[in-house]
Amino acid sequence: MWRYLRAHPEIFMSELKEPGFMCFAGGTPVFNHVGDENFYDQIVTDEAQYLALFDDGSNQRYRGESSSFYLYFDSAQKAIAERAPDAKLLIVLRDPIERIWSSHRYLRRLGGEPIEDLAAALDAEPQRIEENWEPLFHYVTASRYSQQLERLYEKFDRSQVHVAVLERLEGDANAEMRRVFSWLGVDEEADVGAEVIHNAAGSSRIPGLDKVLSPGFLPSGLADRIPRGLKDRAVKVREKARVTDHDPIPVAIRERLMHELEGERATLPGLVDFDPADHWATFQ
Repeated sequence: MWRYLRAHPEIFMSELKEPGFMCFAGGTPVFNHVGDENFYDQIVTDEAQYLALFDDGSNQRYRGESSSFYLYFDSAQKAIAERAPDAKLLIVLRDPIERIWSSHRYLRRLGGEPIEDLAAALDAEPQRIEENWEPLFHYVTASRYSQQLERLYEKFDRSQVHVAVLERLEGDANAEMRRVFSWLGVDEEADVGAEVIHNAAGSSRIPGLDKVLSPGFLPSGLADRIPRGLKDRAVKVREKARVTDHDPIPVAIRERLMHELEGERATLPGLVDFDPADHWATFQ
């Protein structure tokens, strides 16, 4: 989504993909365990440094960034409401059980998740939250979208919020981006390269390419000197070399998560403008 947005001529997206400023403004986040050793390299906590990320976008209609923790952290929602009350808030959600399965595999691939068995990792989640592990490890809690959206709607008018569907984005990115662009009021027919699916689940066949292209892997000074065209070509190589097949979610895991997310399945349909059952097995 970040790449499609930044390709639109009326939209500027910060080169640093996930600065996380609204979560951590005024202080460095300190988690007792993080999933990616490069996590701290991309976080921006200084306001002047954060605002400078958007200097080059003064001629575009919109300027934005895409920090994935903003929906989860109530403190981030409050910070956005205080600093940018007229902001447009674009959220991308996926099937919550698929999200949990994918997150665990992703963290295992990075080496941050020490527990190979997902069921055991789910058992450890309450203690991890108490011990202040990074939210990537809050598998079930972070998948309770309803609670997060309800908090958001208390602070922003629903017309300011658009919920996109990852599965629709993967199935027909052009159609999903037209929905987004219509909501934003920009040219819906702009060519943003939506024929290339970025960051699909799975790993690259080229060893180490996922790691090198992950945000924060290169020092910001060095990353800024790499031509944008070269970066985009490297990303396209990675996506074409990606292995997207993965083992199916074990039946016992799916049944357990269906039970744990039972309240979610009852509440979420009233908070979004699409029927989750049309796209997500969790709601069927």
